[in-house]
Amino acid sequence: MKRVMMKSQQGIGLLELMLSLAIIAVLLVIATRYYETAKTGEQVNEAIGIVQAIRGASAQWAAGKPSYSGLNMSALYNYGLLPRSVGGGNNDGVGTNPWGGNVSVTPINSNAQVQVTLTKVPTQACNNLIGKLSYETPITPTCNGGNFVVTFGAQYSS
Repeated sequence: MKRVMMKSQQGIGLLELMLSLAIIAVLLVIATRYYETAKTGEQVNEAIGIVQAIRGASAQWAAGKPSYSGLNMSALYNYGLLPRSVGGGNNDGVGTNPWGGNVSVTPINSNAQVQVTLTKVPTQACNNLIGKLSYETPITPTCNGGNFVVTFGAQYSS
C-alpha cells in the first residue's frame, strides 16, 4: 500500500486575505459615514442649546430694561445671565460655536429684537438648524454664506 502524503497548508491564502481586507474596508466606510452623521447631529444640538440659552438670557436681560440696548455676549456673561460654558465666552464679547466659528449677539431694529449669529457653519448643519428651529416662534432662522442667523424678540416696540 502506498501512502499518499498530503501537503498541509500553512498560513492563509491570497483569496482569504483579499476577502478579509474587502470586508474591513466596507466596515470602515460605513463607520466613517455614521461617525460624520453623528458628529454633525451633536454639533447641531449643541448650537441649538447655545441659541436657546442666549434667548433665555436675553429675556432675563430685557426684564428690567426698556430695550435690548447694550446686549452682547460680554454683557450676558458679566451679568451672570449666561454661563461661560455656553459658547465658550472668553471676555472678548464673542462666544465660540461647535464648528470653531464665533457666536455674537446684537440688538437690531432700534433695539427691539436680538440677532444671534454663528459663523463658519457648514451648509448641511445650517439647513438642519433651520429645520429644527423654524417651528419655534417668534424665531426667524436663516443661512447666509456660512453664517447661521437667528432673530427673535419683538418684546419692545420702537
